Amino acid sequence: MNKNSLITETIIHASPIELWKLITDRDAMKTWYFDIPDFSLVEGANFTFKGKGEEDKYIHKGVILDIVPLYRLTYSWAYKDYPGESEVTFQLNSVGKNKTRVTIIHSGIESFPKDDPNFARESFTAGWHSILNESLKPYAEGA
Repeated sequence: MNKNSLITETIIHASPIELWKLITDRDAMKTWYFDIPDFSLVEGANFTFKGKGEEDKYIHKGVILDIVPLYRLTYSWAYKDYPGESEVTFQLNSVGKNKTRVTIIHSGIESFPKDDPNFARESFTAGWHSILNESLKPYAEGA
Protein backbone atom coordinates (compact mmCIF):
# COMPACT_ATOMS: atom_id res chain seq x y z
CA MET A 1 0.00 0.00 0.00
CA ASN A 2 1.25 3.48 -0.78
CA LYS A 3 0.10 6.96 0.24
CA ASN A 4 -2.03 7.23 -2.91
CA SER A 5 -3.85 3.94 -2.28
CA LEU A 6 -7.61 4.06 -2.48
CA ILE A 7 -9.14 2.36 0.58
CA THR A 8 -12.79 1.32 0.79
CA GLU A 9 -14.13 -0.62 3.76
CA THR A 10 -17.31 -1.69 5.48
CA ILE A 11 -18.53 -4.08 8.16
CA ILE A 12 -20.47 -7.07 6.82
CA HIS A 13 -22.58 -9.34 9.00
CA ALA A 14 -20.93 -12.57 7.86
CA SER A 15 -17.94 -14.58 9.01
CA PRO A 16 -14.51 -14.36 7.36
CA ILE A 17 -15.04 -17.96 6.22
CA GLU A 18 -18.26 -17.02 4.40
CA LEU A 19 -16.72 -13.90 2.88
CA TRP A 20 -13.57 -15.72 1.80
CA LYS A 21 -15.73 -18.06 -0.27
CA LEU A 22 -17.54 -15.10 -1.85
CA ILE A 23 -14.33 -13.32 -2.88
CA THR A 24 -12.53 -16.44 -4.15
CA ASP A 25 -15.19 -18.69 -5.71
CA ARG A 26 -15.76 -17.79 -9.35
CA ASP A 27 -19.43 -18.88 -9.26
CA ALA A 28 -20.14 -16.68 -6.23
CA MET A 29 -18.12 -13.81 -7.74
CA LYS A 30 -20.39 -13.85 -10.81
CA THR A 31 -23.31 -12.78 -8.65
CA TRP A 32 -21.81 -9.80 -6.83
CA TYR A 33 -18.55 -8.94 -8.64
CA PHE A 34 -17.59 -9.93 -12.18
CA ASP A 35 -17.85 -13.04 -14.32
CA ILE A 36 -14.24 -14.27 -14.38
CA PRO A 37 -14.34 -17.74 -15.99
CA ASP A 38 -10.56 -18.27 -15.84
CA PHE A 39 -10.16 -17.17 -12.18
CA SER A 40 -8.15 -19.69 -10.19
CA LEU A 41 -7.08 -19.23 -6.57
CA VAL A 42 -3.41 -20.02 -7.24
CA GLU A 43 -0.54 -17.56 -6.87
CA GLY A 44 0.73 -16.62 -10.32
CA ALA A 45 -2.56 -17.53 -12.07
CA ASN A 46 -3.65 -15.12 -14.81
CA PHE A 47 -7.22 -14.08 -15.49
CA THR A 48 -9.17 -11.64 -17.67
CA PHE A 49 -12.68 -10.20 -17.57
CA LYS A 50 -14.93 -7.42 -18.81
CA GLY A 51 -16.73 -5.03 -16.54
CA LYS A 52 -20.50 -5.39 -16.34
CA GLY A 53 -22.14 -3.75 -19.32
CA GLU A 54 -18.80 -3.06 -20.99
CA GLU A 55 -18.08 -4.24 -24.46
CA ASP A 56 -14.46 -4.95 -25.33
CA LYS A 57 -13.12 -1.48 -24.54
CA TYR A 58 -11.84 -2.19 -21.02
CA ILE A 59 -10.60 -5.78 -20.83
CA HIS A 60 -9.26 -6.24 -17.30
CA LYS A 61 -6.14 -8.36 -16.80
CA GLY A 62 -4.98 -9.75 -13.49
CA VAL A 63 -2.44 -12.04 -11.88
CA ILE A 64 -2.89 -13.52 -8.40
CA LEU A 65 -0.01 -12.08 -6.35
CA ASP A 66 -0.69 -13.09 -2.75
CA ILE A 67 -3.07 -15.42 -0.92
CA VAL A 68 -3.43 -15.64 2.84
CA PRO A 69 -6.50 -17.87 3.26
CA LEU A 70 -9.41 -16.30 5.16
CA TYR A 71 -7.49 -13.00 5.45
CA ARG A 72 -6.05 -11.50 2.25
CA LEU A 73 -6.20 -11.83 -1.54
CA THR A 74 -4.07 -9.56 -3.73
CA TYR A 75 -3.93 -9.43 -7.50
CA SER A 76 -2.64 -7.12 -10.18
CA TRP A 77 -5.19 -5.01 -12.05
CA ALA A 78 -4.41 -3.75 -15.54
CA TYR A 79 -6.22 -3.20 -18.84
CA LYS A 80 -5.56 -4.67 -22.25
CA ASP A 81 -4.40 -1.95 -24.67
CA TYR A 82 -3.87 0.67 -21.92
CA PRO A 83 -0.69 1.53 -20.03
CA GLY A 84 -0.50 1.20 -16.27
CA GLU A 85 -0.77 -1.50 -13.66
CA SER A 86 -2.19 -1.48 -10.17
CA GLU A 87 -2.87 -3.89 -7.31
CA VAL A 88 -6.14 -4.76 -5.62
CA THR A 89 -6.23 -6.31 -2.15
CA PHE A 90 -9.28 -7.71 -0.40
CA GLN A 91 -8.60 -7.95 3.33
CA LEU A 92 -10.87 -9.61 5.91
CA ASN A 93 -10.72 -8.90 9.65
CA SER A 94 -13.10 -10.45 12.15
CA VAL A 95 -14.64 -7.78 14.39
CA GLY A 96 -17.05 -9.90 16.39
CA LYS A 97 -19.33 -12.88 16.12
CA ASN A 98 -20.30 -13.13 12.45
CA LYS A 99 -19.03 -9.63 11.68
CA THR A 100 -16.13 -8.91 9.36
CA ARG A 101 -14.45 -5.71 8.29
CA VAL A 102 -13.87 -5.98 4.55
CA THR A 103 -11.24 -3.61 3.22
CA ILE A 104 -10.44 -3.12 -0.45
CA ILE A 105 -7.10 -1.43 -1.10
CA HIS A 106 -6.41 -0.34 -4.68
CA SER A 107 -2.83 0.88 -5.18
CA GLY A 108 -1.26 2.26 -8.34
CA ILE A 109 -4.27 3.80 -10.07
CA GLU A 110 -2.16 6.87 -10.78
CA SER A 111 -0.30 4.74 -13.37
CA PHE A 112 -3.36 4.67 -15.67
CA PRO A 113 -3.94 7.25 -18.45
CA LYS A 114 -4.84 10.68 -17.10
CA ASP A 115 -6.90 11.66 -20.15
CA ASP A 116 -9.61 8.99 -19.71
CA PRO A 117 -12.21 9.80 -17.01
CA ASN A 118 -12.85 6.08 -16.51
CA PHE A 119 -9.37 5.90 -14.93
CA ALA A 120 -9.92 8.89 -12.63
CA ARG A 121 -9.64 8.32 -8.88
CA GLU A 122 -13.29 9.37 -8.50
CA SER A 123 -14.35 6.65 -10.94
CA PHE A 124 -12.50 3.96 -8.99
CA THR A 125 -13.81 5.36 -5.68
CA ALA A 126 -17.41 5.13 -6.91
CA GLY A 127 -16.82 1.69 -8.41
CA TRP A 128 -15.31 0.12 -5.30
CA HIS A 129 -17.95 1.74 -3.07
CA SER A 130 -20.69 0.23 -5.24
CA ILE A 131 -19.03 -3.19 -5.42
CA LEU A 132 -18.50 -3.36 -1.65
CA ASN A 133 -21.63 -1.68 -0.28
CA GLU A 134 -24.25 -2.27 -2.98
CA SER A 135 -23.19 -5.69 -4.27
CA LEU A 136 -21.07 -7.74 -1.82
CA LYS A 137 -22.63 -6.56 1.45
CA PRO A 138 -26.30 -7.19 0.52
CA TYR A 139 -25.37 -10.48 -1.15
CA ALA A 140 -23.37 -11.71 1.85
CA GLU A 141 -26.04 -10.61 4.31
CA GLY A 142 -28.81 -12.26 2.29
CA ALA A 143 -30.67 -9.03 1.59
